[in-house]
Amino acid sequence: TARAILLFAGLRRWFPDLIPTVALWYSKRRRLFLFNDEARDSSGDIFDSAEGCAQGDPLGPFLFAIGYHWTLLEMQVRHPSTLIPGSAAGSG
Repeated sequence: TARAILLFAGLRRWFPDLIPTVALWYSKRRRLFLFNDEARDSSGDIFDSAEGCAQGDPLGPFLFAIGYHWTLLEMQVRHPSTLIPGSAAGSG
């Protein structure tokens, strides 16, 4: 999952104007839903999400990409001689 710290670090660098809006949705735990009802475990406790992009959020892929890109840049700085290969999925 894209941790909120990484997501907000990327937003601070590239899209600082979005921070107040994103913070409204990502500053606290969110409930997860399954088939239009709250997701529960076998004992009936409700599942909450504290990490990653919110389920059904149309900005989710964008926010995930921001956090992922920030992570890759941090890895590049900390390990400059390490090659991080990209996915070959769909390349032929």
